[in-house]
Amino acid sequence: MRGFLACGVALGMAVGVAGCVPTPGPGSYAAYGSYHQQRAEQHAVAAQQAQAAANTQAAYGNYAGASAAQAAADRQAQAAHAQQFQANKDQFLSGF
Repeated sequence: MRGFLACGVALGMAVGVAGCVPTPGPGSYAAYGSYHQQRAEQHAVAAQQAQAAANTQAAYGNYAGASAAQAAADRQAQAAHAQQFQANKDQFLSGF
């Protein structure tokens, strides 16, 4: 019983402290948006490079290498999309 009481007190204190944390302001969201935009651009460039490597590998008949490079290009394109989504969201939130 004492353990449950201690856990409840600790949980109550954690919730109370979390309620006092300020939310990010417009400037923070704009900065995060810029950061995510840069990351999206980096991932997009990496995706293009991996796609070029896949094409080169396929041209030389190295289909295993081409497959691996294509998988890397797909992962980079996915990461670019996710970062772009986050950048768009942060830019939108910076307007409030």
